[in-house]
Amino acid sequence: MITDKRDIEKIIKLAREGKQISRIWEEYFPHYDYWDIYFEIHEAGEKSALGTKRKITHR
Repeated sequence: MITDKRDIEKIIKLAREGKQISRIWEEYFPHYDYWDIYFEIHEAGEKSALGTKRKITHR
């Protein structure tokens, strides 16, 4: 679980910029679990870059 608000804000910012969750995890926050980052992004109502691409493709 991520408790640092600054980390959460940066994760959400990176997701909005189109970074993939796996890249955010590997490059910026390897000390967190992948699923912690995933859930923070989705709880904020954001989608990963891959989720956005799939949404556009399936329209």
